[in-house]
Amino acid sequence: MPTCQNCGEKWTWVHSFFFVQGKPCPYCGKKQYADRRSRKIFLLISIIIPMPVLLPAFVEVSMLVSCSVLIGTFLLCSGSYPWLLRLSNKEEFIWG
Repeated sequence: MPTCQNCGEKWTWVHSFFFVQGKPCPYCGKKQYADRRSRKIFLLISIIIPMPVLLPAFVEVSMLVSCSVLIGTFLLCSGSYPWLLRLSNKEEFIWG
């Protein structure tokens, strides 16, 4: 779970799951941002989630299987979000 870089408190899964850039820490109130590494990972995840839609173009599978893989991918990626999030006191951009 992510830890506030100001007060050192670990955020709960719920606080982390509903994270938006510049969210105040629920414990000390200081704004926290996703660090550069986290933002790169989330960019990659946002590319991976829609990939199962392309599955029928390469492999003969039913629509049910394709939808199941899409939902599973979404749940896996979004459920792991809080464990992948690292916080920073300042906004860091992906490139630069």
